[in-house]
Amino acid sequence: MNWGEILDSGEQVVWEARPAPRCFVFRQWRQALFGAVFLLLCLVWLAWGGAVARAHDAPWAAWLPLPFVLLGVYLSVGRLVVARLEWNNVAFAITDRHLVVRRGLLRPVAQRLALQEVTYFRLVLHAEELGNLHVHAGDTRSLLLPCIEYPRKATQLLEEAMGDRARPVVAE
Repeated sequence: MNWGEILDSGEQVVWEARPAPRCFVFRQWRQALFGAVFLLLCLVWLAWGGAVARAHDAPWAAWLPLPFVLLGVYLSVGRLVVARLEWNNVAFAITDRHLVVRRGLLRPVAQRLALQEVTYFRLVLHAEELGNLHVHAGDTRSLLLPCIEYPRKATQLLEEAMGDRARPVVAE
C-alpha cells in the first residue's frame, strides 16, 4: 500500500496489515441472518399484498411491501457485497508517530491517531491468530482495526508506544 499521501514527511511505517477477507466480509453474519428472515417475511407480505390488490382492486397494496423487500435484499445480501467491495480499500498501519486506518467504499478516507494519545486498547480474538483491535485515545476517540491476522505484533508496538501509560486491565 502506498502511504505517501497520508503520512507526514519523514514518517516511517513500522507495521502494516489488511483485514482477512472472509472475516471482514462475514463479520456481519448476524445482521445478514436477520436480513434473510426479514426478507422472507417481506416476500410473504408481497404475495399477500398482491392477492389483496387483485381481490379488492387496490393496486397500492401490491406496491406497499416493495421498499421493504428491497431493504431485506440489502440487509441479507447487499451488506456482504458492500463489505467485499470495501475490503479492497481497507488497510492499517502503525508508523513511528501514528496509527492509521484507511477505509471506505467509493472514496477511501484515512483516520489517524497519534501514538502518544493512545490511552488503552482491547484485542478481541476470533481465533488464535485473528482478532479485532479497538484502540482508544481518551474517552472520545477510538479506531477499530477489524479482522487482523497476527495482531500480537500490533499490540506489542502499541504497548511500546504507550510506555508507562500502559496499564493492565483487571477483570472483576
